[in-house]
Amino acid sequence: RAGAGSAALAALYESATDRRTKESVIAALVRQGDRAAIDKLIAVARTETDATVRRHTLNRLRRVDDPRVRELLQDLVER
Repeated sequence: RAGAGSAALAALYESATDRRTKESVIAALVRQGDRAAIDKLIAVARTETDATVRRHTLNRLRRVDDPRVRELLQDLVER
């Protein structure tokens, strides 16, 4: 059932048009913490065009203990 919550949050993120809503959804995805939520957060960190939202996502992801997140952060450092 946790995946359903993450899917709904991911859809909400995609429909959001303002920064505040996006940042709230990012926080909720971090709290959700399942694989689908982390996948969405990684996608946001890689593709979001709003630098402030992308930075907010990366700051939240720093606290997540997941090898995919460590790989993302390492990739960004090595660029």
